[in-house]
Amino acid sequence: MTGTPGTEGAKGWIMGKPKLVVWNIIKNEFGSGVWAIIDTVVTVNTASGVKSAAMDGTAPESIARRLMSELARDLEPEVA
Repeated sequence: MTGTPGTEGAKGWIMGKPKLVVWNIIKNEFGSGVWAIIDTVVTVNTASGVKSAAMDGTAPESIARRLMSELARDLEPEVA
């Protein structure tokens, strides 16, 4: 962590308190991984990579599933 807790710009701290991020396990046809809401952004972490998207009124787990499908699609070989 950089900076002093409680100071502006201190990474991972909000007004002198550490952020609590809860990671949720997700398994589906695209594989398995974990997802979390960090501020107003859903972040997915899988063996294929990490991807994030802003919350848009859709259920966070649905956003996580979509992000996993995008990561899986990014891994598919391109057809000439």
